[in-house]
Amino acid sequence: MDYQNIINHKFYKEDLDYICEFLNTHTDRIKGKVFVITGAGGLIGSCMVDALIYWNQFCGNKSDRVTVAAVGRNTQKLKDRFSYVLDKEDYDHLKFVEQDLGVDFNLKEILNSVLDQDADYIIHAASNSDPKNFSLHPVGTVTANITGMNRILEYAKEKDTRVLYVSSREVYGFIADKTAYEEQDYGLVDFNGLRSCYPESKRVSELLCRGYAEEFGVSTAMARLGYVYGPTMLMSDSKAIAQFMKKAVAGEDIVMKSRGEQVRSYCYVADIVDGLFRILLDGRKGEAFNAANRNAEISIRELAEKIAGCAGVEVVFELPDEVEAKGYSVPQDAIIDEKKLRKTGYAPRYGIEEGIHRTYEILKALWNG
Repeated sequence: MDYQNIINHKFYKEDLDYICEFLNTHTDRIKGKVFVITGAGGLIGSCMVDALIYWNQFCGNKSDRVTVAAVGRNTQKLKDRFSYVLDKEDYDHLKFVEQDLGVDFNLKEILNSVLDQDADYIIHAASNSDPKNFSLHPVGTVTANITGMNRILEYAKEKDTRVLYVSSREVYGFIADKTAYEEQDYGLVDFNGLRSCYPESKRVSELLCRGYAEEFGVSTAMARLGYVYGPTMLMSDSKAIAQFMKKAVAGEDIVMKSRGEQVRSYCYVADIVDGLFRILLDGRKGEAFNAANRNAEISIRELAEKIAGCAGVEVVFELPDEVEAKGYSVPQDAIIDEKKLRKTGYAPRYGIEEGIHRTYEILKALWNG
């Protein structure tokens, strides 16, 4: 897969320009700094790395360029993803770190092997985040969240590093009679279910962030994300929107196994990355922020229909009969309120139709290129 097709696409360049508009207002805070991004090959982490590399290309002095340590489980996959920069001068400012965050590790030793200065900012975005992986790798899901978070915070305690934890709306669990969750809300999680490996470990990781902030003065912040999508989605992603998009790009009908009545908070990846940088640089220590777009709430069925419309394909329903349906859980809406983050100046740019259009066009060039 030639990732030059995404970097050169006019829509993605517009996305990176948009993200850098905010970074440019904080030049004094980021110039010459070292950013460590875990999950660098994923949907969100890869866009953050792209944005920082892009910022480097247009900043005034070479000495102002940021250094990015991209952390992932496979160095070759990282090199493939960011191959567009390997033969350029900016390669000196991009370091690759191969590390499984689900096992015990010493972050200080790892970073000292590739960097000549300490990390100023760490964004912990590494986590299994799709249903298939929850099922196949529940232990790895828990350990990557909790063990990874603990080792990162230990490093930050010693080095006075700012840490942003990329969490999830799933920490809220289920709250009866609540339409949109706010940061102070909390609900029930069925800890007897294996799928709870994800929300429960996210909850504990957030608690670690607060604990290190309170007990040791570590500068932490947390971002609770809704459903994120965009052109940096992986073909292996098993989330519904990724599967819908994969079918559409291939010119195949979208198959739904449910009525898709639940409403969710979706957000285009460039809007999310803009929000994450705002939380990293402006968010108060020890606090959590919802990151979403209240103007992009849509049912799964409507989402499938809009994606199908981009590609000129159909949505096909393969619903269970009444007997089978009794085994399914009641659909639950998943909406989060991002007004706290909007107070920082966050204003997501892309509604659902524009975001889907941009995603489809870029992925068509990338996956079919």
